[in-house]
Amino acid sequence: LTADAARVAQGSQREAAVIAPNVDAAGVATIPVKGPLMLAASWIHDYLGIETATYPSLAAAVKTAAADYRVSSIVLDIHSPGGEIQGLFDFLDVLASTEKPLTARVENLCCSGA
Repeated sequence: LTADAARVAQGSQREAAVIAPNVDAAGVATIPVKGPLMLAASWIHDYLGIETATYPSLAAAVKTAAADYRVSSIVLDIHSPGGEIQGLFDFLDVLASTEKPLTARVENLCCSGA
C-alpha cells in the first residue's frame, strides 16, 4: 500500500459524515441521499473518492428535520445505486414514524434499495 492508502486503511470503517438537512424559505428540508447506501461507511469508498450515505446518518438527518419547527415537509434527494440491506429496515422505521410529509425526488439514479 502507498502511504496514503495505508493512512486511509487504518480502520475498515469510519465515522459517517453528518448529513445536514437544507431548509429553504418555504420550510422544505432537503436531505441528500447520494452514493451507495450502507450501515457504516468504509475506508475503501474514501480512498476511491466514492460518496456514500449511511443509514444512521440519513436517519439522524430525517429526525433532525422532523424535530425542526421551521420544517413543514421533508424531501429525500436521491442519486444512489442502492446498497446493502443491513440497516435498511431500521431506516424505513424512522421514515414511517415521521409525521411530516415525506417525498422522494430522484436525480438520475435510484436502483435496488434506494
